[in-house]
Amino acid sequence: MIKSFVLFAFLATLTLCRVHGVPMTALQGDTGWMEMSRFWIRLPNLDYRKEVVVSEASIGGSKIAGGTIAEKQQFPYQAAILINFLDGSGVLCGGAIISSTYVLTAAHCSDGAIDATVIVGTNVISIPSDDQAVEIKVTFHDILVHPLYDPVEVVNDIAIVRLTRALAFSNKIQPIRLPNKKEALLDLANTDATVSGWGALSGEEYVEITGSVKLELRYTNNPVISNDVCGKVFQDMIRHFHVCVSGDKGRNACQGDSGGPLRANLNGKTTLIGIVSYGSVDGCEKGSPAVYTRVGSYLEWITQHTNVPIEN
Repeated sequence: MIKSFVLFAFLATLTLCRVHGVPMTALQGDTGWMEMSRFWIRLPNLDYRKEVVVSEASIGGSKIAGGTIAEKQQFPYQAAILINFLDGSGVLCGGAIISSTYVLTAAHCSDGAIDATVIVGTNVISIPSDDQAVEIKVTFHDILVHPLYDPVEVVNDIAIVRLTRALAFSNKIQPIRLPNKKEALLDLANTDATVSGWGALSGEEYVEITGSVKLELRYTNNPVISNDVCGKVFQDMIRHFHVCVSGDKGRNACQGDSGGPLRANLNGKTTLIGIVSYGSVDGCEKGSPAVYTRVGSYLEWITQHTNVPIEN
């Protein structure tokens, strides 16, 4: 029997928002209530391989806002992470492969997780996944949330997932380069950047799915904007360890893209510069910027816990 379920995209309102089913007050800045949204899609806590049968039909609208369908092997460092929580809820987030045994994602995706499934090597996320994908199960012991992560201020929104078995690299699975120490200090404003993920088309509260699930990887390009410009939207929420990207022409990260990679070409090399964190509650497609955790601000912490070398 084909079962149905609902993918819930978390949206903060002006007065109340929920994190894994636990209410908290909305964020308040100097000039009023902050309007922001975490970019995740909520899932039920279920056995993804057994509960849902896959068909060839894609879910309409399940994609990066304003995005383009990715070519095969275009983003070999892209990971999908299906995360479960003790209250029975779950979320779909993105991640970035940085070595054969480690993936970076967002803390707000994984804080409080009891277990997760990391999926790599495919552009199509099917529930259950197809034979082309590589699935690795991890537990809460394998998920390291930054110790200074603050879900209210939305700072230090970064986490490391340790894979329980090493990935075999191929043309479909590759790590993405981290910034070197000099690049970590660069002013990235006006740098062309690319975000990829399986997130939603717009900031709807939920997308009801009956039967099978098939999400296609999408991407979009937009320039990095200065933190000063971004701060006019998000006020004092923006810090030096954030990267903001324009949402011009409705191209943006959206629900389901949380934790996913933002890449740029630095000194001729494809480099991970950000991790999807949050955006405006007005909606992903409305033109507001999206906020990312700046990877270059966490190089020492990353290498301390992964042994991934950082170039000078």
